[in-house]
Amino acid sequence: MSSRDDILVQLRHSTPEEEAYPDLNQSWTTYPDQIVKFQESVAGVGGHAVRLDSGADLTETITRMEVYQATKKVASCSTHTRIENVSLDNISDPHALEDLDLFIADGSIGVAENGAVWLTDEKIPHRVALFITQHLILTVESRCIVHNMHEAYQQIATVRPGFGIFISGPSKTADIEQSLVTGAHGARSLTVFILD
Repeated sequence: MSSRDDILVQLRHSTPEEEAYPDLNQSWTTYPDQIVKFQESVAGVGGHAVRLDSGADLTETITRMEVYQATKKVASCSTHTRIENVSLDNISDPHALEDLDLFIADGSIGVAENGAVWLTDEKIPHRVALFITQHLILTVESRCIVHNMHEAYQQIATVRPGFGIFISGPSKTADIEQSLVTGAHGARSLTVFILD
């Protein structure tokens, strides 16, 4: 028997016994007010979560933001506001978005325990806009904020191959000299508007 065959035989005999998957039908963490907890969680990861009353004008609120007033290129795929001077529908090469300052999109689920927002590329022609922009604004409806990731995954339905992502806070890394750098690999700021 060759050394290779000997190693393979030993590996087959040392395979650990299979373990049963944990039971996911149990009580998970919940919060007295998941919207308040969501706001706290977004702040905890370096973002801002602002709850807008039903009568508030999202477009007006955004245009008053310092981050908006300092931008040159703005794109939006949000159904709640179309303030933009760059239309993603008219761009064929995503590389043209390399100097995008602000991108606005709608999330479908917010997660209270970690401040994450679920997005898909269903209404975003170039998903790179989520990562290449300098500043990111997301919206999520208050009724779509769940307590924890278990509830969020129960609501995610994948009906076709596609792209989906949870975004929680602006881009951050702390692996360079143990110094926290924001915006190294993506958006430098994240604002989430919670819509009633």
